[in-house]
Amino acid sequence: MKRKIERTNPGPSDARREKTDTYVWGEVRNAAGREEKLALITPNGYDLTVTASLGIAEHLLQNSGRLAGGYFTPSLLMGADYVLKLPGVRLVE
Repeated sequence: MKRKIERTNPGPSDARREKTDTYVWGEVRNAAGREEKLALITPNGYDLTVTASLGIAEHLLQNSGRLAGGYFTPSLLMGADYVLKLPGVRLVE
């Protein structure tokens, strides 16, 4: 299965991932009309996923037995600003 996926959809090369960033933009609005916007520039999505996942795994291993059971989103587990602590991530102001 892995070989078939790599043949049909290998993903970007290391060189291409190094040269491409990801731009993330979000906007929220409440019922009263208050609006907030935020934008981030991050490393390539493949690289960001690996870095974030490894950081979360390390956190879980270091805090084994101290976390409540159940389901956590990354921001609930790591904090809302976790993404800003990852290498190559910067806030666009």
